[in-house]
Amino acid sequence: MLDANQQNFDEVVIAASHQQPVLVDFWAPWCGPCRALGPVLERLELDMAGQFRLVKINSDESPQLSAQYQVRSIPFVLLFRDGKPVDRFVGALPEGQIRTFLAKHLPRPGDDHIQQAQKAVAEQRFDEAAQHYSTALAINPAQDETRIVYVRVLLKLGRAKEAQLAFEPLKAKAGTDTATAAVAQLLLAAQAASDISETDCRAVLEISPDSLDARLKLAQRLMLNEQWQAAMDECLTIIGRDRKFADDIPRKTMLAVFELCGDPQLVGTYRRRLSAGLY
Repeated sequence: MLDANQQNFDEVVIAASHQQPVLVDFWAPWCGPCRALGPVLERLELDMAGQFRLVKINSDESPQLSAQYQVRSIPFVLLFRDGKPVDRFVGALPEGQIRTFLAKHLPRPGDDHIQQAQKAVAEQRFDEAAQHYSTALAINPAQDETRIVYVRVLLKLGRAKEAQLAFEPLKAKAGTDTATAAVAQLLLAAQAASDISETDCRAVLEISPDSLDARLKLAQRLMLNEQWQAAMDECLTIIGRDRKFADDIPRKTMLAVFELCGDPQLVGTYRRRLSAGLY
């Protein structure tokens, strides 16, 4: 635990936060909750063996820092990473809540592999990304967001069976979490469209334009290929002809695309079109 003020703040907080997270506790001697919180933070710093640095600032003696970081009530705790405040809490929280607060920001086992995987995805080296994600999950399986990305990478590589196995720990959450439900729908699309190409689907529709089954498989194939708008157009065509076709899969497919495509303007447009088609 270190004390900081206006003179040494840049050194003990800003510069230090580039090496490890820094937890800054704004307090004052007259503040009862501050006196309760301080020992808890100090104990956590020791218990967590240097995973973060604790810095205490007397807000009465450092009014400029208090004003700069908009400290209106104490205790006021800021977490710094890479030179910037990234999270905060106010008041003397219980130790369990503080541990949860810290866990969001402290390095976790396997994080180095996740970083390498993210870089590989950005450079479209998907086989390498899959290897790093697999290693990260083997080290620390309880990372739902990482698992979701890993499943999507496997599907992009056409490794549907591996994707299905990787998704198993998330299955129970598919009914309550929208991101997980979207990936479940993506897996369903991979299974449904595994035996037919986009070209084959279009060939069937040339002969039988009223075949909703062929149109649904086309939509699912387009979804797998991340041709989001084309996939939604096909779904809307199906919904216009049969709102409940195939156990409502066209609507569910559109909801999955809304979650996956990452284009708010496109999603907004097609949400309105879906609503108009349903009602």
